[in-house]
Amino acid sequence: MLDIQTVLMRCPLDMFRSLVLVSCTIAILGCDTARTPESRVVAPRRMLALDALGDGSKPAVIAQGKLEPASGIRAVLVPAGDRVAKVNVAEGNVVKAGDALLELASLKIREAELAVAETQLRETRSRAAAAAKVAQAKLDVATTQLAKAELEMQQAQARFDRAKTSGGELDLLNRQVELNQNKLNQIRAAFNDSSNGRLVSRASLDQQELAVNQAKSAAESALTDAQQSIQRERLSLETARRELEAAKLGVDSSRVDASFESLSQQVELLRLQVESTRVTSPIDAVILRVDATAGQATTATPLVHLADISSIVCRAEIDVAEIRKIAIDASAKISNPALSQVLEGQVKSIGRLIGKPQLPSPYPTARVDWRSAEIVIAIDVSDTAEAARFINLQVDVAIDASGEVPIVPVAPAEPAKP
Repeated sequence: MLDIQTVLMRCPLDMFRSLVLVSCTIAILGCDTARTPESRVVAPRRMLALDALGDGSKPAVIAQGKLEPASGIRAVLVPAGDRVAKVNVAEGNVVKAGDALLELASLKIREAELAVAETQLRETRSRAAAAAKVAQAKLDVATTQLAKAELEMQQAQARFDRAKTSGGELDLLNRQVELNQNKLNQIRAAFNDSSNGRLVSRASLDQQELAVNQAKSAAESALTDAQQSIQRERLSLETARRELEAAKLGVDSSRVDASFESLSQQVELLRLQVESTRVTSPIDAVILRVDATAGQATTATPLVHLADISSIVCRAEIDVAEIRKIAIDASAKISNPALSQVLEGQVKSIGRLIGKPQLPSPYPTARVDWRSAEIVIAIDVSDTAEAARFINLQVDVAIDASGEVPIVPVAPAEPAKP
C-alpha cells in the first residue's frame, strides 16, 4: 500500500495541480459556510436564550453579558507592609457590616499604643480637672476675701464718720480737750493774778496742764487709730482685689491647659490605625473570594472580595446599530450551560458611552470591527439565587425587540455666547 507522499511523487504535474485546486475550493467553501449568520444563530448556546423568548418569530437582539451584583463587588484592601495574623472568613460566608474579616499582626501593637495614649489623655484631663478645681477654690476664697475687705473698709469708714459726729468718740475727746484747756486758762490766769494773793498753787497749774496734754494726746491717738484703721482696710481691700485677679488668671490658665487638642488627635489617629488593622466588612455581604492566608505579607492587592448578592444585574454589550430596537423594561432571557435554568429580567438602562466590546465572543468567526453600548438588565427576584451562584459569569442574552421604541427629538444646542 502506497503512502500519500509516494502517490504525489508519481502523479503527473497537471494532476497534482488539480488536486491542490480542489482542496483549496473545499477549504474556502467550508470557511464561508462557517461564517454565515445562519450558522451562528442556530448555535446551541444562543438557542437557550432565544427559545425562551417564544417560537422564534418574535424579533430579538442577541448580545453577550456578564452577571454582577447590582451594588458591585467590594475589594477589601489593607495597608501594605504588614502581615496577616488571622483570617476569620471563608468563601461563601455571610457577614454583617462591621464583622472582622482579617486581623493583622500589627493589631496588638497598635492597640497597646492606643491604650497608652488614652491613659495619658485621661491622666492629663484628671490633673487638669484637679488644677481647675484648685484654681476655682482660690477664686472663691479671693472673692470672699474681697467682699470681707470691702465690708471692713465700709465699717471702718462708718466708725470714723460716727466718731467725728456730735457725741462721737472723737467729738467727745475734742470737747474734753477744749474743757481742760479752758480750765487751764482760768487756773493760769488766777495763778498769774498777784492781786488775789495767789489763790492757785503751782501744783494745780501743772496738774491742769497735764490734764490738757493727756486729753490732747487721747484725742490725737483716737484720730490716728481711726485713720490707720481706714488705711489698713484700704490696703486689705486692694490686696483682696489683686488676689481675686490672680485667682481669675489661674482659672483662665487652667482652662487653657485643659485644651487637649494634640493628645485627642493622637488618640484619634491611633484609633484609625487600629481600625485599619482590624479589617471589617463595610456592608452586609457574602464572601466571594479570600486571597489571604495566615502569615502572608500584605501588599497593594485586595485580600478579600465580597458583595451584596440580594440583587443581581446583567451588564450586556449590544451593537450600537441595534440600540433603537430596545426599549426600557423590555423583557430579556439569559442563559449559559452552567446555569440550571434560563434567567429572566428587564432592561433598566441603556448606556450612553460607546466603545469597543470588552466581552470576548464565544465564536471565533464573529465580527470584531463593531462598537457596543452597555445595557443593564435587572434579574427577576425569583431567579436571583440562581444568578448569584456564578458572579462574573459570561452569558448569552436575548432581548425582546418587538416593542415600539419612541423617538425622542434632541433639542439643538444653543450657540455659545461671545
